Amino acid sequence: MTAAAVGDTVYVVGGFVESGATVRRVEAYDGAAGAWSVAPPLPIAANHAMSAGAGRRLVVAGGYRGPNLSNPTDRAFVFLDGRWRELPRMPETRAAGGAAVAAGRLYVVGGTVTGTGDLARTTLVYTFASGRWSTAPGLPTRREHLGVAAFGGKVYAVGGRTGGLVGNLDAAEAFDPSTGRWTARGRTEPSRRWRPTTSPTACGARFRRSRPRATGSGSPRSGRWSTSTPAARSPASPSRPRTSRSTRPACARPAIT
Repeated sequence: MTAAAVGDTVYVVGGFVESGATVRRVEAYDGAAGAWSVAPPLPIAANHAMSAGAGRRLVVAGGYRGPNLSNPTDRAFVFLDGRWRELPRMPETRAAGGAAVAAGRLYVVGGTVTGTGDLARTTLVYTFASGRWSTAPGLPTRREHLGVAAFGGKVYAVGGRTGGLVGNLDAAEAFDPSTGRWTARGRTEPSRRWRPTTSPTACGARFRRSRPRATGSGSPRSGRWSTSTPAARSPASPSRPRTSRSTRPACARPAIT
């Protein structure tokens, strides 16, 4: 599956169900109401698609059509005002990558281009103003199942793997649209993890990567990484009070309507 936030709503799109089938299902969590609902299904069934919020829109690109991890697609869709609309086809098929919006463009980063794990060599770029796709340089460290997020006008790619359940990477790299170049942003030591959770906290200037017993964080500006071990909560401990909307830190959204 893939997930992205649009305003206060998080959308969970496609993926596998218990039977192993690839589905079109879309579910939405309204953070303000604290409730889940079922949204209109994706026009095609896909797993390992890439998604990002763009202003009021949800964009979903690529993914495997199935069965399992096979038949990557070049199709992309935008969800707005309760309806799906198909975008022009991407320059190539793509699955198991990441996506983010920066400077008025959607960047589809990393992933695979075939069902046999051939790692992508280009970054796919969709310009909202023109409605056209183009390509940009690919990741210096090619990989899939990575975390991708935008912050400060740049696109960050963190962690990932070279394929299968091995080959986990500690690479962190940033793409600057103004120069068209990728640069290294440190290493996510002391441990390597794939599929880090970058998107929810990148707008707070921190990237977070988790595993059962440790949490790592990094600053986009410094490129430095650290690891902490969260304290176990006693069953008798009170729940943490819910943060009110008025006191939540502001999170800049792409200026796209």
